[in-house]
Amino acid sequence: MELLVVVSIIAIVSVAGIVGFRGLSDSLITKEAKGLIEDTVKQAEQEVLRDDYKTSKINFLEDFLVIESAPNDKTLTLSLGAVCTNGRNIVFESSGTLTRKDGDGNVLSAKSVTASTSECADFKDSKESEWVYQIASGDEVSDVIRFIHFNVDRERVSGITLDGDTSKTLTIEAPYAKKTISGGSGSIDLIVTGNDSSEDLVIK
Repeated sequence: MELLVVVSIIAIVSVAGIVGFRGLSDSLITKEAKGLIEDTVKQAEQEVLRDDYKTSKINFLEDFLVIESAPNDKTLTLSLGAVCTNGRNIVFESSGTLTRKDGDGNVLSAKSVTASTSECADFKDSKESEWVYQIASGDEVSDVIRFIHFNVDRERVSGITLDGDTSKTLTIEAPYAKKTISGGSGSIDLIVTGNDSSEDLVIK
């Protein structure tokens, strides 16, 4: 009888521990994703302040951010198109060599592209956390488009949504890193939920 009681207590404690660990894990995933978004916005602002880019536009999507940055010396054009299967279309408005790099600058692919064409950047299930696209032709370069995945555990939901709307964009522009929200001024409210709680991450 005593043995049964001990076994029952161990089973109850084990279940409670597993549930508690799962809740803690979910909370950590959410906090890490939130921190990555905050850091990405700060980095984009610093790049504009350093005059690396004239403007950077951040698109907030379901599981990842897409940043469109315009270098000061850009003469070719690469733009973000409509939503495709698991990402967004990359529109080639200029001809040249398209490179796709990871976050460390390693070239993942390179190919020739012609103007007025496009391809789907299927980034959602990628193993890399960042993709960087740019067209070059001789000394000429295009805009830079970066895909950054903020769902740190691809198999589970990060707990972050964009106020029920994933079509908002935040534009940061020189010379004073002025921030504007598409469709007007104000702020973007990222509703962060995790472990049965919620908080607002407000980007002004």
